[in-house]
Amino acid sequence: MILFITALFISVFVLPTPAKPKSSQTPKSSQAPKSAIVQKGDPSKGQALFRHYCAACHGLSGKGDGPNAEHLDPRPADLSDAEYMASATEQTIFTVIERGGPALDLPATMPMWGKTVTKEQISDLVAYVQTLSKERPLKKTSPTRLENLQPVGESECRICHVKQGERRQIAPDLDQEGSKLNKNWVYSFLKKPTKIRPVGYMPLTKSAMPNFQFSDEEALSLTEFLMTKVNPKISRMMLGDFRVTPESVKEGKKLFEEVYSCDGCHQVGDKGGIVGPNLTQAGSRLRPEWIATWLKNPQSLRPDSPMPNFGFQDHEIKALLAYILSVAEGPPPASLPVTAKTPRELVEKGKMLVRDKNCGGCHLLEMNHEAEEKPQRTAEEQAVYSKN
Repeated sequence: MILFITALFISVFVLPTPAKPKSSQTPKSSQAPKSAIVQKGDPSKGQALFRHYCAACHGLSGKGDGPNAEHLDPRPADLSDAEYMASATEQTIFTVIERGGPALDLPATMPMWGKTVTKEQISDLVAYVQTLSKERPLKKTSPTRLENLQPVGESECRICHVKQGERRQIAPDLDQEGSKLNKNWVYSFLKKPTKIRPVGYMPLTKSAMPNFQFSDEEALSLTEFLMTKVNPKISRMMLGDFRVTPESVKEGKKLFEEVYSCDGCHQVGDKGGIVGPNLTQAGSRLRPEWIATWLKNPQSLRPDSPMPNFGFQDHEIKALLAYILSVAEGPPPASLPVTAKTPRELVEKGKMLVRDKNCGGCHLLEMNHEAEEKPQRTAEEQAVYSKN
């Protein structure tokens, strides 16, 4: 059904080289915070993590050529360059991933991942990153038919393709839409879907909601049904005395642009990255209480979210929320049509449409489906979503 964001950041791993200015120089051992590597990592697990969290900026092969790379300054490092990577120790890579670029006087466009993934998973990422600069023998290639692909090649293709009869989640879980989205926006989106996240809800899938050409009543029925799907943990009461003031907007803008480099992945207007959604749409699309909950801990709402948990303080969350709401642009969502049907009748019709349109082929939604009917994760994807 509805494709929208769930996440702000995908990793921008910026490693230092001696030829760069001081802010990008190789940090001395005394600079590195003491953060012990807990174990030798597994590069095969690290590869799955890298694709999910890092490839949108670094590219699948680590060359710094991901779809978001051109929107970053400085651009992501080429992790496949052996000479460039020679200066990066295992400990340095671990620290940059865990604590972010600023921990070693590097750009904030490389966010911290220590509150998002476990130390074991960071070790797996380190192990995989170190393989990217190893020399690989060139193989002669010839045209290959899709049905002749060997298992080693399937992992690349599965970013976009699934096997016959297989279900795979490539769109949001719909079980909390009533707590997340504004009702009129949902109706407008169903009538005319737009691409919210260019790289896709699942990173690099570039998935988008098709236009089903819903009638006014069908779109309204689906909207009413989705509004019944709520998360009881999200409440307007949590915002307390929150107000948008010039002072809070100014503080939020500084946090957004200077402290956390949110614009590395998000656009405001036509400036910024393309990993997350354009935040000029957030004010009309998202409920303020959901935004605040998301900023507090993205993984509490979406365990596989590619946005890092930054550990924002409450005052930072309110400042960022004020800024996000202040940049809202565009026409207001369409008004809901008048209908003779009761809300209950609309909800029931919406529920039937979800089944008839096979929304479960892309979305997760608890509707008493049999387990085998739900989109399933591959073993490789499960390595991303499971805590070791």
